[in-house]
Amino acid sequence: MFPRRSTQFRKAFDDLLDKAGVEQLVGLIDDLDRCLPDTAIETLEDVRLFVFTSRTAFVVAADEAMIEYAVRKHFPDLPDTTGPQTYARNYLEKLIQVPFRIPSLGDTETRIYVTLSSSAPNSARTTQRSTL
Repeated sequence: MFPRRSTQFRKAFDDLLDKAGVEQLVGLIDDLDRCLPDTAIETLEDVRLFVFTSRTAFVVAADEAMIEYAVRKHFPDLPDTTGPQTYARNYLEKLIQVPFRIPSLGDTETRIYVTLSSSAPNSARTTQRSTL
């Protein structure tokens, strides 16, 4: 986007937020890694339009390795000096300003999660029946 158009976009978007009475806009993008690589890149490029707007933030939930794969697939002809892995990492680091990485569950945590999630609906149904 050209600087002039970028400035016009930011001003128009700010005016829109003012008219809507929105003090802070937060966009949530979940499961981006489940999209096709081209769709994931298009979405990230759309988010990039808003990076320099005021009062706007995005939370992107995705498997980082899958998004890096999408970047490498989208830009297959990168020069050897840049390297596809390095470029993919740099692309994400410039776009995602505050990364928050959630570690994978281990075996014990997975068992606890499955046990708790499978028993929760039964206890909720029992509570509803007893109050009727």
